[in-house]
Amino acid sequence: MSKPVVRLFRDPVLAGRAVQGLLAQGFVPGEIGVLGRPQESQEVCQLVGPPSPVEMAGLGVLNATGPLSHDPKKALAMPADTWGYYEMGLKLGGVLVSVHPEGKDGSRARQVLRQAEMVRRGETAQGAFPKAERMTTTDPVDTKMTGDFRRY
Repeated sequence: MSKPVVRLFRDPVLAGRAVQGLLAQGFVPGEIGVLGRPQESQEVCQLVGPPSPVEMAGLGVLNATGPLSHDPKKALAMPADTWGYYEMGLKLGGVLVSVHPEGKDGSRARQVLRQAEMVRRGETAQGAFPKAERMTTTDPVDTKMTGDFRRY
């Protein structure tokens, strides 16, 4: 049994993009797990299958699909400190996407999950900082340079 590939997404839109990318790469819904609070993960879970409610200590009721729908902690098989990181992300509204490649190399899944989080030029993800515009023209650092240095 191969080790699952896991990524926590802050933005549900990016998590959905990751799941769509995994499906496009030939991963089957039974290999893809999604875990998150119902309000954030509902649409992402629907891409893989109907979500199952899972009660977790400290997190409450979460939506889960695929291999994570029965016992997420057991399915992910990770150390307690690593789980603590993911648990904090889930509390803050993140969506966890995991791939359980049965007998396959996980590098392709890892690459798809990494690429899904990259924001394309001109897009802004929820939580991302917008591109800064020019400051006011009254700020001498931001004003157009002329040749008259007595002005500065």
